[in-house]
Amino acid sequence: MVGPKNYWMKKSQSGHLCSLPAICRFRVGISLLVLFSILMILLGCGSTGIVWPQTYRGRVVDANTVEPLEGAVVAIVWYKRPFITMNGPAYFHSATEGFTDPNGEFAVNGSPGIILNPFTSIEERPYIAIFKPGYGPFPVAHLRERPLDEMREAMLKEGVVVKLPKLQTQQEMRSYGGPANMRIPPDVPYEEIPNLIRLINIHRKLAGLTSSIGKPTQ
Repeated sequence: MVGPKNYWMKKSQSGHLCSLPAICRFRVGISLLVLFSILMILLGCGSTGIVWPQTYRGRVVDANTVEPLEGAVVAIVWYKRPFITMNGPAYFHSATEGFTDPNGEFAVNGSPGIILNPFTSIEERPYIAIFKPGYGPFPVAHLRERPLDEMREAMLKEGVVVKLPKLQTQQEMRSYGGPANMRIPPDVPYEEIPNLIRLINIHRKLAGLTSSIGKPTQ
């Protein structure tokens, strides 16, 4: 006859007996706690769970004439970093590009997107470059009427006017012959920012440089 005590005993997968009210329920509780913790990380950290759309707005004009600059590229690049090495290196995550319209205006959805690894965090701020061949790029050569951080924040709110100076000599143009000259990290894959690379190559020709960067585009 099976007594009350034996009734609550069950073999585990390893073949050992465990008490359902005690050991087995304890194991289930630990598993649920781990799952709950991961869920809280996903929902509580915007950088690891659902990321809301972030639209960057502004208007790009000639710094001297204040005329709108059509066809300037706006590149937004995000990086990520493992939680366990927050002081370690960051890695490329995603990139988005857009162009200014005939009024020089842009509205680019620069959301970093979703990252599924709960132990990785997206950097708080993206790298942003605004560029048109023959002009000094943002954020290194624009007319600085406001602090850079303030301009980035304004792009997510009311928008900001970005004034790019017309470069006068080929020597000036050669200072901006690659993404790194616009503070875009050098390890960003060129295929992720094809429009920026295409305009840079146009700019390089204007600067008298015979070589191109990246793969030829159609």
